[in-house]
Amino acid sequence: MTKISRDGYSFNQNDTIWILNKDIKIKLTRDILSLDSSLLDGFKNILSDYAQEMSAHHTRNMLFMFRRLIKFSNGNAITTDSILNWRASLTRENEWYLGSLKGFLHTWYKRGYLGISLEVVKLLETFNIKGNKKGKSVANHCPYAGPMTNNELLSLVSELNELWKQNRISFECYAYINALIITARRPSQLKQLKMCDLIKDNNDYYINIPRVKQRHSNFRKSFRKLAVTEDLYLIIRNLAEDQIKKIETHIGNTLPFEQRKLIPIFMSHQTLLEINKGNVGLYLEKDLLHSTIQEMKKLMVEFNNAQHAISERTGKVIYVNARRFRYTRGTNLGRKGVGVTVIAELLDRDLCKIPFSPTAEI
Repeated sequence: MTKISRDGYSFNQNDTIWILNKDIKIKLTRDILSLDSSLLDGFKNILSDYAQEMSAHHTRNMLFMFRRLIKFSNGNAITTDSILNWRASLTRENEWYLGSLKGFLHTWYKRGYLGISLEVVKLLETFNIKGNKKGKSVANHCPYAGPMTNNELLSLVSELNELWKQNRISFECYAYINALIITARRPSQLKQLKMCDLIKDNNDYYINIPRVKQRHSNFRKSFRKLAVTEDLYLIIRNLAEDQIKKIETHIGNTLPFEQRKLIPIFMSHQTLLEINKGNVGLYLEKDLLHSTIQEMKKLMVEFNNAQHAISERTGKVIYVNARRFRYTRGTNLGRKGVGVTVIAELLDRDLCKIPFSPTAEI
């Protein structure tokens, strides 16, 4: 029962661990495996479909939510009582758990797999469940997790430049933080960048940034072209050249132009050890050489451990994460009177998921 995940990774539906992409693997835990055989088969079938058609992140979320649901079943079937008992245990803050699984269960029934009855589907259709509330730290202008003030952002930029000049952070860290500040994109997008995404058009500079939040979008299949500064373009370009040198030194061979274009901007140095002249082309075509999310997090930790920029609101060192740069960009655009639709496009985000008021002030 070998299947191919949406990101091109093979997994066996009968195994307990499914590797869906470079960052995400899911495990069928004991509570799942102890289900009645017909219910278990139905669940494996629909989860396998999701793994092949949807994002790995969404598939993993469906597994997590289903595990919450089966705590209220007898292990033989998902019944209307199971659904009602689970819903009764949820609060206003987490009723979105059921809402997120609603479509999964409906698709399960629609595809004819065992385990979900028409009665369960009809019950689910009567529910009007609010989605997950987002952006509390933004709405409250939290000085620790929300958008930063202009002065705080300027302090971080100054600190970043000084750390690089003093050789206290790696060039990869320097490039990553600059990319977060200027593009306001997610780490999961930046880690997919390749050298071919850098564009120079006379005196204008752009980066084609992969989109990642679309459930049916595969690895590097959808992009948005973003205008960037010359400084960021040159920083990322220099990092790409460094990565080329590392690969060529490791394999003892010069890469042809077509392969150079596929060099990851942010590269997994652990995976680099696996490549050779014979397989380097395969590694460059897929996501194998790209950094994992954990490796991207290490770059952020590197910066946080080194920087000492002080918040004007707390008097303490500013805590930095990638999300805060996105919050800051969105809030600043809102303060300038930019509409929510434009903000959503500039942040490469669905309109319905903007977590802040476009007129927010800090």
